Amino acid sequence: MTLKRKKRSQAIVLYVDGDQAVACSYRKRGRGAKLRAEGHSRLGQQINQIEPARLVDDLGGVFRQLSPTTKDCIVVLPAHLAPSIILTVPDISHEDRKGFIQIQAEQQLPLPLGEIHLATHEFQIGNQDHALVVGLRRDTVSKLKDAVIANGFQVASITVDIAGVVDHAVDGNGSLADSCQLIQGQSSLSMVTHAEGGPTGLRHFHLANGGIDAATLERELRITLGQIPQSSQRQLTTLRMAKLPGVSSEQRVPISEHRLMAGLKVVDGTETSDLFVPIASSFFLKGISPLEFLPSRTSRFGKMYGQFNSRRNLWVGSMSVVALTAIAFLYQIFRLDGLQSDWNGMKDRVAVVESVGEKISEFRPWHGSSVPRLTTARAITMAFPETGEIWLKQLNIRDASKDMNIKDASKVMASGSSSDQNSLLATLDKLRITSGISNLELKSQQGTDPIFFSFEFDWNPAGASTSTQ
Repeated sequence: MTLKRKKRSQAIVLYVDGDQAVACSYRKRGRGAKLRAEGHSRLGQQINQIEPARLVDDLGGVFRQLSPTTKDCIVVLPAHLAPSIILTVPDISHEDRKGFIQIQAEQQLPLPLGEIHLATHEFQIGNQDHALVVGLRRDTVSKLKDAVIANGFQVASITVDIAGVVDHAVDGNGSLADSCQLIQGQSSLSMVTHAEGGPTGLRHFHLANGGIDAATLERELRITLGQIPQSSQRQLTTLRMAKLPGVSSEQRVPISEHRLMAGLKVVDGTETSDLFVPIASSFFLKGISPLEFLPSRTSRFGKMYGQFNSRRNLWVGSMSVVALTAIAFLYQIFRLDGLQSDWNGMKDRVAVVESVGEKISEFRPWHGSSVPRLTTARAITMAFPETGEIWLKQLNIRDASKDMNIKDASKVMASGSSSDQNSLLATLDKLRITSGISNLELKSQQGTDPIFFSFEFDWNPAGASTSTQ
């Protein structure tokens, strides 16, 4: 039995992006939330580099600026740290839907599922079900959660900044339909496209020196919108802009001085410094975020009921074990007698087959001591960077000995993702100069952050150097 999170009327939203921490105190107001106090502070280092003890001290300074009257804390992380996908979900049962989303996340997200927490927001556009799946690194979540608890607060929810705009059922989000929204953070710009019901696309841009010029922004918008299906692209009519807390006035994303940009009408008066009101509102009304990374807890009653059941069932279970053991023992005796009878009837034929097998084993031209597939995988591995810029999702090695007239020759096809173009090109160049590899060809390349790619080449183990054997 899981504990249904009770609804609350006060909460603190803690947002950490890079080396900046922002804490905002909210109180429930009708079906929304009202900002009561706000605190800002810079951390000693980036969140992925700072020591846990230093993080506890730095966050303590932010919390003290609020003089809080509640211990409930909603931890919010930037969405550009969280890889995401938007899926079209078939009409299947609830349990099958969970399995489908899990499989698609494992295949499409650039990080192993063992390293991330997953959050899913399901919604409907027209008559078609969709799901937004987002992953957050477990180590980052644990570090922040432990630091909040060490300051005497309770982690009531863990989410990402785009959670405030993905749920169109939240008050104030109904106007997002048919719009393209830009959300500016300290170091990134998130672009979310919306249809009636939920988001249809999500992309993140890195902001060099904290800003971006109008020409570059419009070019990136056109490139991104060009990757959307024409039917969805024609429905987009407006462009909106919003800022996250902590963004300075010097970090400019110029759209307010334009009427049109990338064919979209710029909506006046949409720029705001507080996108956490919808997140706090969802928490007050539902107890969780639309993209919730905090697992459900077991209720106290559920624990007591489980303990009672365990005592009550102890005696019954013991007697059942004795009875089942006796039945299994008798069944085993009868089964062994039956198997012995079957063996007596077939042992002469088995002896003949074993004799033939022993003769065949003397002539096994297909059996060799070499491991060409492992050699191929090692050659590819040596060409990839060790720091994790490139992830290989699929590797297909097909025997091409007959086609190439070379023993153990293979046709290798691979696909994966890269965090940037330079890393991908450097890896391809290293593969091209690897001995044993020829006819390397980049078959496809899509996206920018991350870049999804596939390539293939011919592998000749006879031409490989001894270092890759």
